[in-house]
Amino acid sequence: NKIIEKPIKKTIQEFNRTAAFYKWRMQNRTANSISKRKSHNINWHLIQKTNYLSTLYQNFNSFEDTRQRLFKLRLQNNELPTMDKLHQRRSHLYVTNKCPFCNQEKETNKHVFTCIALDEQYNIDTILKETLQLTAKQIKLKGKKNTKHMTLDLIKQTISQEPAFLLETNTISNESAEI
Repeated sequence: NKIIEKPIKKTIQEFNRTAAFYKWRMQNRTANSISKRKSHNINWHLIQKTNYLSTLYQNFNSFEDTRQRLFKLRLQNNELPTMDKLHQRRSHLYVTNKCPFCNQEKETNKHVFTCIALDEQYNIDTILKETLQLTAKQIKLKGKKNTKHMTLDLIKQTISQEPAFLLETNTISNESAEI
């Protein structure tokens, strides 16, 4: 028996958040991609802030916000509909797992961003630069007390810790220097 010194509403919200996080964390796809040791080093609060820049329960929740949030979650959980995933799920329909652009390598989450056959517009460096700029802009516009101390370094840290980004920190650091 513990005495709760916080308001009951906050305590219940915290309990529900913890239960939802635990349920997500115990899924096979999450447990396989993030080790227990790595899980302790990830700043989960910061990842949540960058993924959910708009409040889920606010009056205005645009399709663009939802689309961006869905993409980020799919990317983090290695659930993008790449040819590799599609071939695993429906091999009779998707007969190959090769990249449709270069036809040389297996199309995975990493390959989608590093394929040499894609234009400069879809280059990983360009995408990271735009993502960092957009995230910094959205956090600045939001202007909440919790986010005003977020810096570009913290955003870089979050992106570098996402399991789908199997890139070295040097790539992200070099890109942020150009911003």
